[in-house]
Order: sequence, then C-alpha cells, then structure tokens
Amino acid sequence: MSRDAGKTFNYASAFYAACLENSETTVIEGEAVNLWKGFIGKTCRSLQVPKGMDNRITKALESIGSIQLIQRGVGNWPTILALRYPPTEDLWVESDGVGLTRRESYARLLSRVNALETSLGGANVVTAIAALDARVTELGKEVKELRKVQKGGLNG
Repeated sequence: MSRDAGKTFNYASAFYAACLENSETTVIEGEAVNLWKGFIGKTCRSLQVPKGMDNRITKALESIGSIQLIQRGVGNWPTILALRYPPTEDLWVESDGVGLTRRESYARLLSRVNALETSLGGANVVTAIAALDARVTELGKEVKELRKVQKGGLNG
C-alpha cells in the first residue's frame, strides 16, 4: 500500500472506530445494525483528519462497503450512517483505489470522450442523435401526409 493510501486508510479506520463508539444498535428486519448519527466534519476535525479528507474517506468507506449512507446531513441535521464492518487493509488494497482518487481532470475526460468518438467511427454522438431525431420527425410528417392522401383517395 502506498504511503498516501496508508494515511487515508488510517484516517478512515479512525473515523469508523469513532462512529462505532458513538453508534446505537438497532434491529431492522430482524438484523442488528449499528447506526451512527452525527456530523462528519466535526468528527473528522476531532480526529485531526486534514481538511478536505472527510469526503474522501467517507466515499472510500462506502466503496468498500464498510458504511452505508442512510441520510445525508445538512446544516443542523446530522448524517446517519449504517456501520456494516470495519475497514481492513485487505479490503483497502482490494479496492484498488476505488473512491480514493480525486476526480478526473477535464483534459483526461475530454481525452476519453474523444477516444469514444473515434471508436464509433468518428461520429459525434450528440450530432448523430440530433440528426436521427430530425429524421424521425421528418418521417412522421411524411407518414401523416401519406395517410391524408390515402383517406382522400378512398373517399373521393
């Protein structure tokens, strides 16, 4: 595990432990579930998690299945998390960085879109859909005209 991944794992483990320590066990559909109700930012600050890491660690914990978001907190409303199982180094390594990396840059996303267009034979997907939509509308008008002609021919 890289040094950065190790740090993130340590913060995530500490966050999970703090949540578990302050959770309540509730029985839902015959199964005992640990529910944590609190403020993610406040909890992370109390654990001295660096600013901006709280979102990364909660996303990572969600991606490996350690936690499940029940209700996102807003303002004075707390977040509610179901605590499923503590993160382990094995799970962390198996996740291969899922949820641990930052969002792709615009340049990288643009490169992927261009590669997709190339794989489609150079077709611009948006333009192709617009052209198909225009053609369907045109064909619909032609069908209406043919029906009018048929009705007029049968009646006249």
